[in-house]
Amino acid sequence: MLGSSSPPPSSHPPAGGSRPGWKAPKGCASTRAPGGLDPRGGKSPPELKAFLLERLYRHPEVLRERRKAEAVLEGLFPPTPLP
Repeated sequence: MLGSSSPPPSSHPPAGGSRPGWKAPKGCASTRAPGGLDPRGGKSPPELKAFLLERLYRHPEVLRERRKAEAVLEGLFPPTPLP
């Protein structure tokens, strides 16, 4: 509504965490499990790395977009031989 002085609705809870059942963490250390893994069941670092390489970094769609971006950049900035 034009001319309205009320702020738009927000999906974020008000400062102070007044969401029912929500409690602020006591600090960064309380939100992390030993080794930096998710306490609800995470993958070990080598497993996580392999998972990310296969499913994210080397996913066919990601590689396709990467090649397209590289072509655009090479068109804008042609490679020049080093002296």
